[in-house]
Amino acid sequence: MLSFKTAKRLKKAGFQQPDLELGQIWYDDFGGPRVSIREQKSGDWLVFNGALYFAPTATDILKQLPEGILLHRNHNDGFTVSEPLWGETGLQAESHPNADEACALAWLQLNNNA
Repeated sequence: MLSFKTAKRLKKAGFQQPDLELGQIWYDDFGGPRVSIREQKSGDWLVFNGALYFAPTATDILKQLPEGILLHRNHNDGFTVSEPLWGETGLQAESHPNADEACALAWLQLNNNA
């Protein structure tokens, strides 16, 4: 799961904060993780007080990266995000033990917010 600190950085840098969907992870102002759920009888979304910070998954972030960006396991039991040999995005490989964090670092780098 993406850290609160990184979720805040992504939001500040302009990463899309989607509409609430079932099962998403969001953080409140204090860094408490919240799962988006619907109230069974009314169908209303559970209401959170304060600001919300979306904690996207690696899949969510990869959809926002240029086509061809790769996420792969590295030799140190972590994950690396890089471009293919023919890529021209200028991405310097980003590695992290958590796949969500590795993808977020790549997105921040490409959006000049490293």
